[in-house]
Amino acid sequence: MARHPKPTAELKLNGTFEHNKGRYAGRANEPQPEGEIGDFEAVHVAEDAFERVSDAFQSIKSAAPAGVLKSSDRIYVGIAARMLAEFYAGTLSDGRLNLLERMLSKLGLNPTDRTRIGVSKQERKEVDEFAELAAEVRTAKRPN
Repeated sequence: MARHPKPTAELKLNGTFEHNKGRYAGRANEPQPEGEIGDFEAVHVAEDAFERVSDAFQSIKSAAPAGVLKSSDRIYVGIAARMLAEFYAGTLSDGRLNLLERMLSKLGLNPTDRTRIGVSKQERKEVDEFAELAAEVRTAKRPN
């Protein structure tokens, strides 16, 4: 069985897209998602489960690698959040747990799949600058 093609965003993040432009020429008309993923919006969530699913949505959103989730992923992440809330409540069946694991994997939320998502040099530089600032704050003398 053939592998699924990597998303263009992932190829751009790890530099493969720029390196092999001709290879990906067929993706020129690929739809581009507009904006970031945004906040949780419940459409078909029971009122008593809204907070749990919203918390699970935020957990997925904050755990995802920077720049990966976009507005077009909101429905997919919402479905995963609903199952994650069931997992936290202890009501998720084994079959649905397997599905949740695959969904989170596709979002780059396990160690193996995270290695397949590259970080651009600009983002790496921003992270390094933040790390340097954090190190300065840690080493600065604090008043007693």
